[in-house]
Amino acid sequence: AEYISKLVKISGISIAASKTKAKATYVTLLCKNCKNVRTVPCRAGLGGAIVPRSCDHVPQ
Repeated sequence: AEYISKLVKISGISIAASKTKAKATYVTLLCKNCKNVRTVPCRAGLGGAIVPRSCDHVPQ
């Protein structure tokens, strides 16, 4: 994290280079039925967020 937006020097031969890619850290979900909003963290690396199959909102 300390090297973001910084120029770094690496010795050796570069074998590949690619553009940076954006990745979400949190996903906000909205229930279609009750409009309950839930924020779910995304897993690190190439993993995504685990989306629940049903709403866990308890009506009052």
